[in-house]
Amino acid sequence: MNMMRKLLLISAALLASGCLSYGEMPLRYLERGNHWSQQHNYTRAIAEFNKAIDLDKSFVKAYLARGNAYAENGDLEHAIADYNHAIDIDPKSTQAFFFRGLAWYEKGLFDLSMNDYDYVLNLDPRYVNAYINRAAIHAIQGNTELAVEDYNKALEIDNQCIAAIIGLGFIANEKKDYDRAISYCNKALTISPASPNAYAERGRAWSMQGDYDRAISDFTKALELAPNNDWLYDNRGYVYAEKGLHDQAISDFTKAIEIAPLNYYAYNNRGYTLYEKGVYDRAIDDFDKCIHINPEFAEAYENRSKAWKSLSNLPKAFADAEKAAALDPQNKEYRDLLEEIKRETKTVAPIK
Repeated sequence: MNMMRKLLLISAALLASGCLSYGEMPLRYLERGNHWSQQHNYTRAIAEFNKAIDLDKSFVKAYLARGNAYAENGDLEHAIADYNHAIDIDPKSTQAFFFRGLAWYEKGLFDLSMNDYDYVLNLDPRYVNAYINRAAIHAIQGNTELAVEDYNKALEIDNQCIAAIIGLGFIANEKKDYDRAISYCNKALTISPASPNAYAERGRAWSMQGDYDRAISDFTKALELAPNNDWLYDNRGYVYAEKGLHDQAISDFTKAIEIAPLNYYAYNNRGYTLYEKGVYDRAIDDFDKCIHINPEFAEAYENRSKAWKSLSNLPKAFADAEKAAALDPQNKEYRDLLEEIKRETKTVAPIK
């Protein structure tokens, strides 16, 4: 789910003479920093926020704005440090806890994120986005009923909340209730016809039902609205691959990687598509990159094992299958692959 970080905008008042007093200077630097953040020039934004904070060490809005700029620039450690400063100054700042919760979420530290959203909602029970983000964590952790409860709470406060409606669509997809998922997405599109997330979630519903043409149509529409979304390219690529359109799939996975070089799913998916085309060496290269980014991703080891097996390199195939099974012992597919390679290894004559 795309959880947007809103800029903190503030106007600096000018004196009648047209000059700024010393006390107003931090406001002007904050305004300049917000301008650069809107231009996605986070380095210059941070430089302006630094000036604001140098002049006023208790300027909570400057810490929040700089934290958001750090986060958008991928520096979550410095972002969290700034949110911590803001909380030290104002322990009841809902925005500071909300943004820190988002940073924890982006680091995959869901329990810490949940604690911050709980605190936000304790301070302000009508903070809609806190319900949305907490619901997303519940969904990731498999607590779908709690996720639905939070999405519904958000809708009680704002019955036009697109994120909550799409979130309910996501839960319906996870429960394989595809008609309901499509209904939620249609409702979201009635409210906001230019919502890429609504098209994307509906595309997921079509895809999981095997209606690949409609899925591609919805992912394509979503990409027209959000052309720099690597997740959308990855998903459309997956659908192309399911249709056997390998070249189109590889093109989409490559685009996803260009946008987000750490998207290990895209490397894995492109690798598997290359494997299906019989281009085993290039497939292994992609699985290598996927595993380098995320060494705990069992599926990449399984796929690389298959590629090694196709190249008749049974020792490497066995090692990868064994690793996949070790990472996910409950996965029958991994165990079956390992047993299959064991049997084949026994039938291969030893090298003399």
